[in-house]
Amino acid sequence: MLIGILMVITGAAAIVVSWKSRLTRYFFLASLVVFLLEFLTPVLFSEFIQETQRPGIEFFIRFFPVGLASILAFLGMIAFFHPNLGGNFSKKRFKSL
Repeated sequence: MLIGILMVITGAAAIVVSWKSRLTRYFFLASLVVFLLEFLTPVLFSEFIQETQRPGIEFFIRFFPVGLASILAFLGMIAFFHPNLGGNFSKKRFKSL
């Protein structure tokens, strides 16, 4: 639980630091939302997990949101450190038209 709280604080700090870059902010915000939804998956899928006969299904239900949050955070980090990969290119392109 402590790691989850630390992750939320760190995610909020990343959103604040990257506020000027819209693409980066959206990636970090999506990552934080997916991570917060990961805490709700046991509540939402508790009956499904108990009724299934397949071993390991609860692992995949918990693993998918965490993996998705990590990928979104990584994309946000790339967009933050390489701003030319994001929305700046499209703005320059439309200004010239």
